[in-house]
Amino acid sequence: MPEHSGTIEREIFIALPHEEIFRYLVEPTLMARWIGLSHDLDPQPGGRFRAEVSSGNIASGRYVEVVPPKRVALTWGWESEDADLSPLSARYLFG
Repeated sequence: MPEHSGTIEREIFIALPHEEIFRYLVEPTLMARWIGLSHDLDPQPGGRFRAEVSSGNIASGRYVEVVPPKRVALTWGWESEDADLSPLSARYLFG
């Protein structure tokens, strides 16, 4: 039986300029147009990432890397106690 690392990678291509995608990941008003109900973002290394994706479903984590306008890396997970993916356990990378 093959050994699994527990890592899932997914690659998505978005037909927009990097500069525009970057803004959607660091500006709460733009992120609200894309996903979620409310956002608390501090887009700098170590800064908070918190988004209420749907009523009561809150993703939170920390920005790891922010290089305008080319790259954003952040950790995230769900705040609920019964979530399989706790805060800081997943990583999102753009750029």
